[in-house]
Amino acid sequence: MVSGISLRSDVSPRPSSTSHDNPNGLLLFRDELSGFLHTMDRPGHEIDRAFYCEAWNGTDAFTYDRIGRGTMHIRAACVSVLGGIQPGPLEGICETSSAAGRMTG
Repeated sequence: MVSGISLRSDVSPRPSSTSHDNPNGLLLFRDELSGFLHTMDRPGHEIDRAFYCEAWNGTDAFTYDRIGRGTMHIRAACVSVLGGIQPGPLEGICETSSAAGRMTG
């Protein structure tokens, strides 16, 4: 726990790892961010991707609904991401995301 923020190495909208019980938010720390970013592109991680897009500032709610697992509502989802990545892998991830229409600007 760092200044009231829960430090994690893996965060997803699943009940065991979310900010549901951490009102000050979560800090996701990954030594190498390329693995984390590649995980977001795998099939079956669409909800995880949506969660990170919504949980960046702590002002939006997020509802996680899975058949058989129930519904969980996070009133103010907030996750900060901290880690390192080499320029080569970052460039490849940005090119792939841009080609897939996930990066605009």
